[in-house]
Amino acid sequence: MTLENLVQECSVKVADGTGFFVAPGWILTCAHVVENLTADQINIHHKNIKGLSVKKILLFKEDPYDIAILECASGSSDYPCVYLDKIYSPGDPLWTFGYSDQFENGAPVSVETEGPTGDNPPLIKFKGGQIRPGLSGSPLLNKKTGNVCGMVSETLGKRYAVGGVGVQISTVLSIADNLETLQKEFHSRQKRWSDLRNKFLTPIDKDQRPKRLTAKLPIISPDKIIGRRDELEDLHQRLFDNKQVVLVNGLGGIGKTTLAQAYIGKYWEEYHHVAWFSLLSDDIPGDFLNTEAILDNLKIRTEGKDSKTIFIEILTRL
Repeated sequence: MTLENLVQECSVKVADGTGFFVAPGWILTCAHVVENLTADQINIHHKNIKGLSVKKILLFKEDPYDIAILECASGSSDYPCVYLDKIYSPGDPLWTFGYSDQFENGAPVSVETEGPTGDNPPLIKFKGGQIRPGLSGSPLLNKKTGNVCGMVSETLGKRYAVGGVGVQISTVLSIADNLETLQKEFHSRQKRWSDLRNKFLTPIDKDQRPKRLTAKLPIISPDKIIGRRDELEDLHQRLFDNKQVVLVNGLGGIGKTTLAQAYIGKYWEEYHHVAWFSLLSDDIPGDFLNTEAILDNLKIRTEGKDSKTIFIEILTRL
């Protein structure tokens, strides 16, 4: 069991969108997901809870809030709830699970926080994931803190992986009477969330990590290659100054690997940590896991975890 698994357990399909349990019998979703519907008209579905229905719409706040809280009729009072938290920062990795128009049984999406918008109240702006119709109301798990910091509310482009915006949990707690108290009462009794968070997100001090995160680091001096100065400077501007992800592509044997090795040699001192991964098979998670020294240097425990979970944890901690 991982935090991602638990978030999925807490998520439900609500009308043509998504929602999630935030307190016993309470489901948080976006107001536009249940707009123009009465309680008895709202269809909700959870794979493990049969006969789930809405008893009452406890809270309905349209723009600029876009928040609704539904009270279930029965069958969900002891079911797990997410752990709400106000904290997030630019660059934090976020993970959500929702019922989009492409995946009727639900699917995950990973994005990255850019920061709050200038709206009143502010929204969380995030990038990098394809936010399809139906994901409105999905919980945003902050993988840095291990808590839910927001709720997906709008896409920036449903056809492309350009991210979207979400409602801050601080906004939800500011208008939802008694929710914060119910959260504390529930999680003081039910320790599943906090136990998983402590198990899978063991705090580590990045400054205590070695600079070489992998045993293999094939550095060469840029003086050993000819005619690559402009490419190295362009690569550095993209990686270091613009914080971009860069793909160096081309035919075999033209010097892609040599360019990467020379880049490390030239700009070694400008980075706190450096890692080198060689993908030698179709099993990308396996190649990451088998890279010598990476698990030890990132302080990742593997007991009881499958390769996909460990792979995600490596990416999160890098």
